[in-house]
Amino acid sequence: MAGLAGRCAGAVHDAREALGWQEEVGLVLVTGDVAEAARPGEYDSALAFFGALVARLGVPRSAVVFVPGNHDVSWTRCQAVEGDLRDGLIADQDLRARLDEVKLARFNDMVARFYDPSLPRHDGAGRGPMRPAAAGSVTALPPGAHVHDFAELSVSVAALDSCEVESHRVEDHRGHLGDAQAQAVLAHWRDPQTPADRIRIVAVHHNPVPTIPAAIRAWRDWLGSQVDHGKLDAGLFDQFAADAVGFEGHEKLQAIAADAQVSLLFHGHHHASEAVHAWGWRGKGVAGDTRVISAGSLCLVAAKLPAE
Repeated sequence: MAGLAGRCAGAVHDAREALGWQEEVGLVLVTGDVAEAARPGEYDSALAFFGALVARLGVPRSAVVFVPGNHDVSWTRCQAVEGDLRDGLIADQDLRARLDEVKLARFNDMVARFYDPSLPRHDGAGRGPMRPAAAGSVTALPPGAHVHDFAELSVSVAALDSCEVESHRVEDHRGHLGDAQAQAVLAHWRDPQTPADRIRIVAVHHNPVPTIPAAIRAWRDWLGSQVDHGKLDAGLFDQFAADAVGFEGHEKLQAIAADAQVSLLFHGHHHASEAVHAWGWRGKGVAGDTRVISAGSLCLVAAKLPAE
């Protein structure tokens, strides 16, 4: 992982030089899908990669913001909960709460261990994304959102969880942003005690603008061919196929961007060519827009990926 992290840091350095930027990197946003199938070994690799990356970039760990992606939802943990339901160990009405308790446990454990490397791996439920005391002002908002305020950068980042309903069940394969998260973020930024002069940024996993249909078809056809040739597990194909499903609640995201005058919205999940969209702000005498920028995955062809 150190070699891959070095090449990534080198690419960032080259891009800054090409653009003529003098500023050092001050903040890293990780927009989800850290893993493919939320397996413990994948997160061990991720920890090694991110640790090496921030060391090469000269960025403190407290300046890294994580949001979960749909591949960070553990289908195996969710299937175990459904097994408990069939065995009569939990009641029907408790299924949703139990799925939500376990589905991101491994992702949250990875985040906690990134911020505090002294922590042992904890594969059970209940450990949320922990923040070190040195991280500055981090506000946890229900259900699963965090706002990271970086006074030294004059930046406030809302890290949103668009995997609210995601699980192993087909009917749950969609991004979702509920009223509670949206209202909590707006209330935080409208609070008179919240500094109003900071650049506001939103980080979320699912793409709030439609993916090009032709790109979805071509991408799914390619994945299917990998299954046919034995290069991709059929179960993993189902997990990738869920990526093509839309994002419920994108209108709430637009409302946050417009009403809170968000400057940048970064998202992952996007399996298409680069695209930048702009959403206009709202308010009397307010002029500006939110730039929506994709940082999604590009390919799964091993020959086209860096070593490791």
